[in-house]
Amino acid sequence: IPEGGYANIAMLPVGGLCGVVIGAINQREAYYKMPIVWQTLIGTAAVLIIEFVSGYILNIKLGMHIWDYSNIPLNIMGQVSPRYAALWFFLIPFGIWLEDSIRYELWEEGEPYNLFSVYKDLFLYR
Repeated sequence: IPEGGYANIAMLPVGGLCGVVIGAINQREAYYKMPIVWQTLIGTAAVLIIEFVSGYILNIKLGMHIWDYSNIPLNIMGQVSPRYAALWFFLIPFGIWLEDSIRYELWEEGEPYNLFSVYKDLFLYR
């Protein structure tokens, strides 16, 4: 099985759950008022927990073999790895911005802001 596995319909609810969890966390005032680097770390941790649990169930218990990170150093049971944790870290700000943008467009909640500003704040530790 390749390291990244393959696309599987079972990943749709897993990805959806990640989006819902990030969105729910993002609606908490204490969360959205903290620096983006902390929001990103919390979001990354949430996604990794969901990835590990879903991987444990789908890959290990049900034997679906959707992905296997066993060949990547420092992996946890082949279900999560530092390499993909870093990828999630850089994708989470986009998810936060997207969720905020959708909420603004649909319900005029919050104020629109630039995606570039989110990543700028992330790299400047603001």
